[in-house]
Amino acid sequence: MKKVFIIILFLSLIGQLAFQHIKEKHSLVNAISLSQLDLSNLDDGIYKGAYQTNMIAVQVAVTLKSSQIVDIEILEHNHGKGKKAERILSAIIASNSLQVDTISGATSSSKVILKAVEKTLVK
Repeated sequence: MKKVFIIILFLSLIGQLAFQHIKEKHSLVNAISLSQLDLSNLDDGIYKGAYQTNMIAVQVAVTLKSSQIVDIEILEHNHGKGKKAERILSAIIASNSLQVDTISGATSSSKVILKAVEKTLVK
């Protein structure tokens, strides 16, 4: 009986530590803030950049033409389960802005993609 109690206590502690670790990682991603883009001072062309957290990494190529985002290509996306966040690219292009809704179920990857685009264009 004592062994069972010790095993249950041990598993409970490991579960709590794992949950706390995941919670800390998500809080770092949730703290990502974005600035307004001013594309008027950028030349036409393809800009490459990246952003990463301890969970997600994204490399992008952003194509500008006449101060408009006309294409965004994901060069690399280490995302865990956040592949569907890549759908956010069409919203960024359509609005020519980073002020778009994140993809439900892939919020963390969405925010990292947005930050990668921002870091690519704001240097």
